[in-house]
Amino acid sequence: MHTSTSHISKKFISGLTTHLPGVLFCANNDEHFSLSYISENCVKLTGYTQHELLEDGLLFMIDQHDHRSIKEKKDLAFST
Repeated sequence: MHTSTSHISKKFISGLTTHLPGVLFCANNDEHFSLSYISENCVKLTGYTQHELLEDGLLFMIDQHDHRSIKEKKDLAFST
């Protein structure tokens, strides 16, 4: 039986994050702050499921009036 490294890594990370009081995530540097990973216990902190956050990214949780400011600060942080 062959198990991929990716599957082992995801299972390992999932096991670790189950016991964290917060959320572990990996956000992409794109316009929607999309996520490539977020721990399953995100629902306790955000009220959104892992699937919802992976599907929609983080930007939908931020008030629309703050989008421009957040994007400018993100761009500045990544440019330095």
